[in-house]
Amino acid sequence: MAQFEQHKFFCLNCGREGIPLSRKVNHKHKAFHRKKLYCPWCKQEVNHVEVSTPAEEAKFKEEFEKGMYKDEAAETLAFIRASSEWQKHLGR
Repeated sequence: MAQFEQHKFFCLNCGREGIPLSRKVNHKHKAFHRKKLYCPWCKQEVNHVEVSTPAEEAKFKEEFEKGMYKDEAAETLAFIRASSEWQKHLGR
């Protein structure tokens, strides 16, 4: 039977913890893997950083405080806005 563990995801826009996901124990991504998820705090879909250990979580929080993800979050939001405008144009 497959073993699962909870991985935390932190929003690149606000830095808060998003919705955790269960991953198979043998399903490992590289550290700070990005995944586009809905942020309950920002109320929109934004890239999140996946962390699986307390050390990775501490490193993310430290880097977020230094502003290392600000540009990436802005690019993600701009892309999402452009995509939604394009979908409206297409009538979807």
